[in-house]
Amino acid sequence: LRLDPGLVDAHINLGLLFHRERRLPEAEQCYRQAIESAPQEVLGHFNLAVVLTDAGDRRGAIDAYERVVTLVPSFAEAHCNLGALYEAEGHKAEAIQHYAAAKRLLRGRRPQKRLGIRRGSSPPHTPA
Repeated sequence: LRLDPGLVDAHINLGLLFHRERRLPEAEQCYRQAIESAPQEVLGHFNLAVVLTDAGDRRGAIDAYERVVTLVPSFAEAHCNLGALYEAEGHKAEAIQHYAAAKRLLRGRRPQKRLGIRRGSSPPHTPA
């Protein structure tokens, strides 16, 4: 990574390893580096949101998930997680909006609320 800081996949996967070890500051830094190298990289934003949620930074997590659904409006898990965060923050209208979007997008699939995604994982569900 020192030789080529633009290795987005490496930053994302290293972030997952740190996250699994509960090394949240290091995981956050990896995801931010991935996003800095590739701002349209949805997995960096999504995994950053998961880490920020685990670190107790709801506002930061909401911002990251909002970026995810801007980049990929059909990312149901991001909508579901946004709904939970907005509900926890007392923003009922926003929570309902995102829960409804998740329900519409999932269509019988079960959401994975604590999803951490690495490169090579299945992409988010895109409705036909």
